[in-house]
Amino acid sequence: MRDWSFSFYEGLSLLIALLAAVISFISLYRTHRVAARQLELQEAQAALARFQHDVLARKEAERRRADIRIAVVERGRGHRLIVSNIGPGSARDVVFDIVVPDDKESFLIESEMKELLPITELPTGHEVSMLVAPTMGSARHFLARIAWIGEDGEHERKDLEVTL
Repeated sequence: MRDWSFSFYEGLSLLIALLAAVISFISLYRTHRVAARQLELQEAQAALARFQHDVLARKEAERRRADIRIAVVERGRGHRLIVSNIGPGSARDVVFDIVVPDDKESFLIESEMKELLPITELPTGHEVSMLVAPTMGSARHFLARIAWIGEDGEHERKDLEVTL
């Protein structure tokens, strides 16, 4: 039969070994928690980097985007419909149509429309004008539906309310 009694030094060694095991466990647990937090932080930083990349890509696309406007102005003794690009990017194949109320007449001249549309290229800062013939029965407010292809090849549309 074995005697399980310990000498003072054996007990002290056992106590020190148990204390070292507890300290090691606590250190390991804390290291695990810190590593988990670091992983969470890395995931948050990666999400932030993706978000910043998306924002920069959208800003870059906006810097190259055409902004087409339509206005009717009085020039000389007549009226002209001005299609202009005030955006920083070019537009290709610009077309538009107007929506007038049923009881009103269109003031567009078909021959002018056929001659000028589609506008193959409308660089930034440029405009194209066409003669219009408003009459007493013409609509004073109308909706212009514009479509074009941007520099990035995307088809874009815009509805504008125009006043004669």
